[in-house]
Amino acid sequence: MQTWIPLLAPLAVTVLLLVVPGLAVAVATGRRGMGAVLLAPALSTTIIATAAIVFGLTGLRWNVWMVIALALVACVLVLLGRWILQRRRARRRDRRAAAEGSGAEGPASLRPAFPGRTAGSRRVSVGPVVERWWSWGDTWLLGGLVLGGLLWARHMRNILGSPDAISQTFDNIFHLSAIRYILDTGDASALTLSSLNAAPGTSQFYPAAWHDVVSLVVEITGAGIPVASNAMLCSAVLVWVASCLFLTRSMLPDSPVAAAVTGVMTASVTAFPGLAMDFGVLYPNLLGIALAPIMIGLGIQLLRVAPVRRYGTGTALGLLVLVSPGVALAHPNAVMTVVVFATAAVLVRCAGSLRDGVIGRISRWWIPVAVVLAAVWLVVVDYLWGVLRPPLSQLRWEPFTSFTDAVGQGLLNAPLGLWPAWIVSILAVLGLYRTVRRRENLWLPVTWVLLGYCWLIVAAQPYDAWRLKISGVWYTDPYRVAMVLPLVVLPLAVQGALGLVELVTRRSWRRGPLVLVIAVVAAAALVLVTQRAPYMNNSIERIEKQYAETEHSALLTPDERALIERLPSEVPADAVVATDPWDGSSLAYPLADVQTTNHHALAYVRPAEEVLREDLNRAESDPAVCTAVDDLHVRYVLDFGEQNVNDAPGTYPGFDGLASAPGFELVDQQGAAKLYEITACGAQR
Repeated sequence: MQTWIPLLAPLAVTVLLLVVPGLAVAVATGRRGMGAVLLAPALSTTIIATAAIVFGLTGLRWNVWMVIALALVACVLVLLGRWILQRRRARRRDRRAAAEGSGAEGPASLRPAFPGRTAGSRRVSVGPVVERWWSWGDTWLLGGLVLGGLLWARHMRNILGSPDAISQTFDNIFHLSAIRYILDTGDASALTLSSLNAAPGTSQFYPAAWHDVVSLVVEITGAGIPVASNAMLCSAVLVWVASCLFLTRSMLPDSPVAAAVTGVMTASVTAFPGLAMDFGVLYPNLLGIALAPIMIGLGIQLLRVAPVRRYGTGTALGLLVLVSPGVALAHPNAVMTVVVFATAAVLVRCAGSLRDGVIGRISRWWIPVAVVLAAVWLVVVDYLWGVLRPPLSQLRWEPFTSFTDAVGQGLLNAPLGLWPAWIVSILAVLGLYRTVRRRENLWLPVTWVLLGYCWLIVAAQPYDAWRLKISGVWYTDPYRVAMVLPLVVLPLAVQGALGLVELVTRRSWRRGPLVLVIAVVAAAALVLVTQRAPYMNNSIERIEKQYAETEHSALLTPDERALIERLPSEVPADAVVATDPWDGSSLAYPLADVQTTNHHALAYVRPAEEVLREDLNRAESDPAVCTAVDDLHVRYVLDFGEQNVNDAPGTYPGFDGLASAPGFELVDQQGAAKLYEITACGAQR
């Protein structure tokens, strides 16, 4: 029976890294209880990824003390800023008291009208909630977090199979190598990480937050890169649960039913994080989207388009400023996804102001202001949508289905071959009805329409300028758009579940002696109809295949991995091994800490590497090959046969037939995996 003990210490360290720095800053901002805990992952990601950039400029080696130092600095700056703001508020109160004492009042138009109302909602609690160190609401949220975490623990056990499993997917060659690169160079900056694969002097920005955290886990625990990466993967899905709870807390009153339902729903949608693990593998996207609900929650609080008020305007804005860098450094298109939600919220807010101005609830001067603000926002978004996207060379995905089929996949939450999630879809439709009927959180249906349109364009629109403009921020990739759909489907499904509970019990369950019973029953019912449902089993089995290590694995078979793990005892520490990244042999770099000629199938190929790729098997007869071997300091070559990731045979013809080519001596072999020493060039020298 597989033991999971090797994963425990890396998992604990990863959770601490993602919680403690951000929790300290959250408390410094005045957050308390679960409000601080749920904010912590986004704040921690900001601190870790920013520390990597800032200290990377100094030339110092990347380590955990840099994170601690920046967290302390952030706490001091936040406390100082709060003190300055409190002093200014105190002075304003004194002046106001003095003015009232003299009988003077400001103009009526400057006094807030209808403070208990908010755009797009029938009612709102007056003033932000004063957070305490703990409350019953915090208990419900903790329960939802534990419930979602337990459900995901079961899923992750089935997906991974073992603590050191690796994703047998194309992009994992880069992700694992990037972690080793950080450990080797001591530089974890997002400004330099792409130099691992780029031509000299052409390094560009690459979102490095995921790799920054995993590299720290390896440094602190001594765990292997696969184990540390899986610890981060498990932590990221827990971050997803926490972020979704933060979002529902930002849009709904405290309720054990809402918390329990949210916990279950985070493990019931299959498009995310499932597709991020199944395709790619898209670790940076996974982290960015997992954090996105925190930004969304703060945004709707800033714009006051939710029926509850958790934060004042200044607090919401300040927290948005603090968490946004972390989400962007996890992956920029997560921020652009949040912009879609922000657009919906701005439109709802401006429409509410227009309505209130027309019927006289607020000054009519707000009518042109609302129109101008909406227009300015749309112009800014239009500009950003055309600028903040990858280069055109990376926008190569074509539509894959018809509009009719895309509509069905979207409505049934079954994109890209996933099975229909009937329960989730029905609850989401009920949530749409409940939202519109109650006129609360109207930004949700607007977002659903906007994201649904983006999905239709990327899934079915022929390749043209409009498709490029709409879907460019997601690489015109249907998988990346499909992954963000649960961001709107999940809160709608929570609303639908609440409406269903209210329909069955004929009341809204937020307080009372039976509320816990109702929450347990609702959660248990959802668990029964989702966690063992065919659609969920199908999704988990799809992902599980990507982590399974078999004789037909796309990257590494058991024989190939066993040979890689023996390399440190068979080649000198300074040896460079020639590898074909398409057959998985380049994973010798992250898994065995052995230098290889390349680290990704799409890496920049140096002229000497091009010679090896085309003509290595002619080393005995072609002097140019030995010149390239000398330039690269290559002494060994790994031959993993014809089985390649993405079914891409023939990419390295120079590696064919090494067994019969003169000038190559077999050093080790396991199954079809072979390690050769290049002897031909030694004879010529």
